[in-house]
Amino acid sequence: MPPIQLVITMDDAGSVGVNGPIQNPLLCYGLLEMAKVAIQDHIRQNQRLVQPVSGVVLPKVQGQ
Repeated sequence: MPPIQLVITMDDAGSVGVNGPIQNPLLCYGLLEMAKVAIQDHIRQNQRLVQPVSGVVLPKVQGQ
């Protein structure tokens, strides 16, 4: 049995198309929720955090 897919596309004009089990709202919303979680996990794993610099001593500039 092939996997169940929900495909959402957007063209250059901003039009959105949906192809999949939209006639089955429960399945469609479930797939959307799973996709949302997968995207959040991906963002969380690839997020670069800014960390403050500590223990760095900058040399004094002469004339100041």
